[in-house]
Amino acid sequence: MYRNKEKLVLLLDVGPSMHGVLDDVETLCSMLVEKKLIYNRNDEVGVVTFGTQGTSNDLKKEVGGYNNIIALQDLKIVDGYLVDILQNLPRGTVNGDFLDAIIVGMDMLIKKYKDLYKGKKRLCLITNAIHPIKDSLEGTKEDQVRTIAARMAEQGIKMESIVVRGRLSQDADKRVMDENDCLLSIFSEKTRTRTVYVDSPTSLLGALKTRRITPVTVYRGFLELSPHMKIKVWVYKKTQEEKFPTLKRYSGRAPKTSKSATHQVKVDYEYKSVAEFNKAVPPEQRVKAYRYGPHVVPISNVELGAVKFKPEKGVKLLCFTDASNILRQYYMKDVYQFIAEPGNKRAILAVSAIARAMKEMNKVAILRCVWRQGQPNVVVGFLTPNISENKKIPDSFYFNALPFVEDIREYQFPSFNSFPALCQPNEQQQQAADELVQRLTLAPSGKEESLLPEFTPNPVLERFYRHLDLRSKQPDAAVPPINETLKRITELDPELFSENKSVIDAFNKLFEIKENPKLKKSVRRVLREKSSGSDDDGNADQIDAEVVNAIEEAQVEKVGDLTPVHDFEVLMSRRDSPDWVVKAIKEMRNLILQLLMKSHEGDNYIKAVECIAALRKGCILEQEPGPYNNLMRYLKQFCMKKENISFLQLLASRKLNLISKSEAEDSDATGEEKDGGEASSELVLYSYWQSSCSWRVRIALNLKGLSYEYRAVNLAKGEQLTPEFEKLNPLHFVPVLVDGDLVVSDSYAILMYLEEKYPQRSLLPADPQQKALNLQVASIVSSSIQPLHMLSILKSLEEKISPQEALQFAQTNIEKGFFALEKLLKDSHGKYATGDEVYMADVFMAPQIAVATERFKIDMSKFPTLSRIYESQKVLPEFLAASPETQPDALH
Repeated sequence: MYRNKEKLVLLLDVGPSMHGVLDDVETLCSMLVEKKLIYNRNDEVGVVTFGTQGTSNDLKKEVGGYNNIIALQDLKIVDGYLVDILQNLPRGTVNGDFLDAIIVGMDMLIKKYKDLYKGKKRLCLITNAIHPIKDSLEGTKEDQVRTIAARMAEQGIKMESIVVRGRLSQDADKRVMDENDCLLSIFSEKTRTRTVYVDSPTSLLGALKTRRITPVTVYRGFLELSPHMKIKVWVYKKTQEEKFPTLKRYSGRAPKTSKSATHQVKVDYEYKSVAEFNKAVPPEQRVKAYRYGPHVVPISNVELGAVKFKPEKGVKLLCFTDASNILRQYYMKDVYQFIAEPGNKRAILAVSAIARAMKEMNKVAILRCVWRQGQPNVVVGFLTPNISENKKIPDSFYFNALPFVEDIREYQFPSFNSFPALCQPNEQQQQAADELVQRLTLAPSGKEESLLPEFTPNPVLERFYRHLDLRSKQPDAAVPPINETLKRITELDPELFSENKSVIDAFNKLFEIKENPKLKKSVRRVLREKSSGSDDDGNADQIDAEVVNAIEEAQVEKVGDLTPVHDFEVLMSRRDSPDWVVKAIKEMRNLILQLLMKSHEGDNYIKAVECIAALRKGCILEQEPGPYNNLMRYLKQFCMKKENISFLQLLASRKLNLISKSEAEDSDATGEEKDGGEASSELVLYSYWQSSCSWRVRIALNLKGLSYEYRAVNLAKGEQLTPEFEKLNPLHFVPVLVDGDLVVSDSYAILMYLEEKYPQRSLLPADPQQKALNLQVASIVSSSIQPLHMLSILKSLEEKISPQEALQFAQTNIEKGFFALEKLLKDSHGKYATGDEVYMADVFMAPQIAVATERFKIDMSKFPTLSRIYESQKVLPEFLAASPETQPDALH
């Protein structure tokens, strides 16, 4: 690995004109060595300073001259002491000569590695180059520079020049600066020299590449344009995220001073069975598995290898397309660079011709890439042309990976358009926001952009390297404060802030923040306020922090009122049981109905719409369109009854229509419905608001999500006796359901008809025993209890006996029916009549219990099972929406 070692000499200008940036130069050079200690610990670094009052270098002793230059550190393998030297550079008192410093640095490299061409030899010059260099004894300064450059090229020495200008050089002689820039450009022309000009401390910290990456090709082969046209290319990584170094396990037992100790720890794993914990499982008996819903599916290595896609290595062109078709958010992962095979003139010419044609036509090329043989995944991406401005560097391509459809994440964010007018910014507020954005831009008009990516270091990583160096010398050292220059990357520029203070103040004034008294206190806030009143603040803070973390980390078990969308998504994502999806959809549906029922002047509309959007997305993902479509049909019917057009308009603005068959195969939405038109249902219900029979039909229609036209028949006024109604039902009873040309009377018959015609939400369970129980409950209610509620029967009894005796007769017979139901359902431990789902038994029971308690004053304490079930039934949104108090004829 000797050939990969780097020999670097830092040439640092410490003269008076550089004092303003020497702190940043110290930081930059320290970071360079700190990274080498981690990634390239065998590299050698020397330090030469110029601009000092004293002189100490080999050329001074050997040939004279070369004054004010000190070889601060000879070339040696990097260590922690070198970091200390670089963090305490001398402050010079004279103007240095950067050309003499270059010669001294070259001399150090040549003397130590004269006949060694292996490895990498490099000079790094950091100066402002604003002072003139000495005249040459023979020839011009340009001639002298060309001679030095030739010698540098002969020895294989590279050079990197970082020239600090900007405000620090604004009072310098422009003629001198131009002359020095010309001399540095000769180095760039004659040698492999990179010259960078920086104008701020931040860009200075990013100017020097502090970590050396050895270029490695990820692909060498043909770029296949067609079966008959191929170009030989090499592919390198152009950018890659730099992360923290990998933490490894080391032993602290060996003496730290021991050079032979490796401190390495060997980690061995032992697998044991849950059934036989004391017995280790041998490798041949272990198998990997995938979690698939509630199941664990084992997959052996042989099976895994068989299912993997094994394409042939190669890069193939799929097509060309306009650059505008590739959206910026589709750029993925790292950037690669495609270059023609070095030395292959025909490949270089072909790459250049294609790249320039693509640039001229604003095209990109879509590629299919398999970087190596046996690679399990295929990468699809696009090439963009990279036209070189340097004649010595040929044209190339940049490559970005593109996402597949599974990689693209779709989020539905609320728009300002969905908010009431009072919540939307007015023209003055919008103008203030636009001006704020324009004035705080990092690329103001006429000025160079701040924080250029190629000159902006990562402040988190740089601080980490500094801390690591401190800990190597002081094991108990605290994390150091962030460097002031690095802090400018993460904080608002004070100068930019002061220049635009009036704009910021105007924005703050127009967007005044006020406390919302309706907001509930969060758990964290309650605990914080509680702890502030504690006598032992330290313990209280610690306990409260633990409690807050425990609460926040607890698993979501239901869709709550505070963060319903988040809770719904968490429940939908749980895969330890399929019941979570059913539970999440049901609870979200109920919450939406409650929000709408309890809304006052539309205060819950926005939250309800956000919940509906989340429910729609979840039902599409799970391919369960029924609950959502039924809910939307019911909401439309409910809003039409209440003449609530604003909520329907809000739904339309968010395009929350029915889930179509193209989105979910099981959808029953018609073409007209999914496009937002009127529902195709022709159902008409003739109903009376106080009729318990009509009430149960309304509940059933709500549960099934069926929209219908409500036509009131006032029994108290005798509207059931009109000739028009007699044609529908000669018995003059309500309810009556009209479905197109079909007329069905009697609530029991109507529910059975709905069950057969509209099975999307069944009112009868699949289990035969449960189904029989539901029908038995419905029969008892409809035949033994409900007839005693009829106005005609009660009126007839009151004519023959007293009203009090008629009431007692009704109470006795109602209780008789209730005792039968109590006995029938006493073993039911579910939330509702026959389990945890609402079925036909609940549809019949709830209206009868409500009428029995309110009109006939039945004491329900005699029937604990029925009372428990009714408490769960009466708060259901479908039941509340169907209750007599919410019906149009009751409201008017």
